[in-house]
Amino acid sequence: MHSVVTTLDAEQGAGKTRFLFQVMNVMAGMGLRCLFLSLEEHPASKLFKDKVRQYIDPSNLDRISAMDEIEDWGAIRGNIDKADVIFIDSFQKLPLNVDLDHDIRKAFNGKWFFVIYQQTGTKSMRGGSK
Repeated sequence: MHSVVTTLDAEQGAGKTRFLFQVMNVMAGMGLRCLFLSLEEHPASKLFKDKVRQYIDPSNLDRISAMDEIEDWGAIRGNIDKADVIFIDSFQKLPLNVDLDHDIRKAFNGKWFFVIYQQTGTKSMRGGSK
């Protein structure tokens, strides 16, 4: 069995990160353990904290954890193993050698990954087809 990956891409400012927070709140409210790899906004930043206050029900906070600055994909495997749903904002900020299919979808069983892809000014995905 493999995992499911849902990818999101839209123009800058379209609300991708806000959408992730809303989905994360619903999933945590269902009792699922959520891991947010927040690679665009540091979890200690005012932007991040404001989104937590706006979109996350306080009763769900104990089922949500956040990480930033992932330098070694293999080193966070234990964190991913403990979660049911993993949110990644954004794929382009992961280490260069991470492959969506091999290192994420096929590497874990029964997980659900939500992955944001950032668009360039020409509306293509940053990082190309990889």
